[in-house]
Amino acid sequence: MDLDIEGGKRPQVYKALQDAYGSDRVSKVLTIRTEKSKSALLTAARGLGLDPDIGSYLASFIKSDRGQQRSLKQTYYGDIENDISPDYKFKELMDGEYKEVWKVAQYIEGLCCGVGSHAGGVVFYDEPITNTTALMQTTNGDVITQYDLHRLET
Repeated sequence: MDLDIEGGKRPQVYKALQDAYGSDRVSKVLTIRTEKSKSALLTAARGLGLDPDIGSYLASFIKSDRGQQRSLKQTYYGDIENDISPDYKFKELMDGEYKEVWKVAQYIEGLCCGVGSHAGGVVFYDEPITNTTALMQTTNGDVITQYDLHRLET
């Protein structure tokens, strides 16, 4: 269940759900943050000891469509299905002076870079949670599942 309610009221609603169904049968849900294309370029440049300005410059070639960053491959190769042309300046830089950044960034893009608690994701169980999934505690003390919503459904 995704509780799309005003943020200030979520703790109260979550507490009420735990009181009603049992704290061992209601849990918040894990979210997984992944390296996006810009972040992958910044991380690759930093890891290779390049000046941070170079990483920022390379990341500036990544465009966004309706708030979603294009992938490295979409920027480099283009994407016919989504009417995206390759960025030839980006391609030139990646094929030339920044070949190693390109190689490393492709490995980094999509990797898990952190976890958090879903803003409104709550899962209900018909038995104690720990019979079917593992739990963990966030830095602010929330107990959350160790799987995201999609894995929990499975």
